[in-house]
Amino acid sequence: MTSAVYYEAGQESLDGQRAVAQVVLNRVRHPAFPANVCGVVYEGSTRATGCQFTFTCDGSLMRGRSLVHGTAPRPSPRRH
Repeated sequence: MTSAVYYEAGQESLDGQRAVAQVVLNRVRHPAFPANVCGVVYEGSTRATGCQFTFTCDGSLMRGRSLVHGTAPRPSPRRH
């Protein structure tokens, strides 16, 4: 899950990062998708027809995380 959030929305707002996580969780709950987070995130990564999440097919994982982007999305302060 953290890789999906990082590679798909690491430069987005906290809301954008939450949206990616929610998409993954929604798919886990849907019978048309694999029943676990890793299955959803990496679905299609071995097929020539495409991936559910681009970073699993475009070589991003081989390059690793960018030092410019940090090592993980940072939480933003809570609103009261």
